[in-house]
Amino acid sequence: MIMEAEHDSKLAGHFGTYKTIGRVRAHFYWPKMDENITEYVRSSDVGQRNKVFRYKKYRLLEALEFPIRP
Repeated sequence: MIMEAEHDSKLAGHFGTYKTIGRVRAHFYWPKMDENITEYVRSSDVGQRNKVFRYKKYRLLEALEFPIRP
């Protein structure tokens, strides 16, 4: 319930792992808390669907032009 409140609520805004750990750590503690939160954020359905990739889309390789002479 704690992880859901800090990660999934509309006010939380589906932050990533580090921000969610910080928000939970401000009020709670339990053994292996970081591992539990990391796994919860990774398995979040909304986060996986709305993830922004910061690299260009992959495409097919193009052949290089060979020089005719040196």
